[in-house]
Amino acid sequence: MINALMLLLSPAPTWKRIASADRSPILVLLFSLVPLLAVTCGVEAWSLWKFGTRDGTIDRVQKIPLELAMRYGTTHFVLGIVISFLAAWMLHNIASGVHIRHTFRGCYNSIAYAMGPAYLLRLADAWDFLNTWVVLGAAVFLIFSVLYGAIPHVIKPDPAKAFGLYLAGAVTLSASHVAAHIFAVLVLRETLFKGGLGLGILGY
Repeated sequence: MINALMLLLSPAPTWKRIASADRSPILVLLFSLVPLLAVTCGVEAWSLWKFGTRDGTIDRVQKIPLELAMRYGTTHFVLGIVISFLAAWMLHNIASGVHIRHTFRGCYNSIAYAMGPAYLLRLADAWDFLNTWVVLGAAVFLIFSVLYGAIPHVIKPDPAKAFGLYLAGAVTLSASHVAAHIFAVLVLRETLFKGGLGLGILGY
C-alpha cells in the first residue's frame, strides 16, 4: 500500500527502488497486491453495506444486503489477482513477440505495482455520490500514467521498442481492469451469481 502511494507521489524513484529490489512475483502478490486488494475491496464492500448506493433511475440511495456487498468485494478481490497474472502473461508474450529480452518476473512486477494506485483510487468509489464509471475512468488514467515509468526501469527494453511495449501493457491492463469492474457490477446487480453459490464464504 505504501508503494502504491509512493508511485502516485514520486513515481521515478519508486520504480527504481522496485527494480533494484527485484522481488519474486509470489512475494509481490502476497505482501503487496493481496493486502492492497483486501483493504480497498473490503472498504468498498463495507461502504456499500453501510451506506448503500445511489440508484440513478429513481434518484435515491438503495440499501445493499451484507451478503451481496461481500459478494461484490470478493469478486473484485479475486478478479484483481486474476488480471494481475493475465495482464503480465500477455505483456510477457508481447515482449517475446518483438524479441525484447525480459523475464516474467519483470512483467509481473510492472503490472502488479502499476495496479496499486488504480485500486487505491477505487477507495473513492466507497462514497455513493461519486459515479462508479467516473472513478473507473480515473483509475484507467492512473494505469497509463504509472505504468509509463515501469517499462524503462523494470523491464528495460531497447528505447526504440519501449513505448510500444508500454502502450501494449497499458491497454491490456486497462481493458482487463474495465472488464473486471463490469463483471463485478453485474454481480452487484445480481445479473450474475444471484444468490451466490451456496458456499457461505464471503458472500458466495
